[in-house]
Amino acid sequence: MSVMKRGTTAFISVSFLCVCVILFLAVVPAFAGAGDSRQKYYSDYCIEPGDSLWSIAQKYSSPEYADSSDYIAEVMSINHLTDSGIHEGAYLVLPYYED
Repeated sequence: MSVMKRGTTAFISVSFLCVCVILFLAVVPAFAGAGDSRQKYYSDYCIEPGDSLWSIAQKYSSPEYADSSDYIAEVMSINHLTDSGIHEGAYLVLPYYED
């Protein structure tokens, strides 16, 4: 096989692979979210006396989270908390889902 023929074959193979990857990236996200009709939103929340991250998660977590600890982890991340200590009167940003 000549050098030119090998180069052409390699170019066609790489081009075909690129087209396949582009199609895959375009189609998969469409199917991944096909059943999701609920959108994620964020709201501010004023911490009340007696609140803990656990009690807030019990009130506001939804089926999109595997459990309360997943919700707490996201709340801590969003609010840049390094521990679970929260204080009355402070505000948190809470995620929630809605149709």
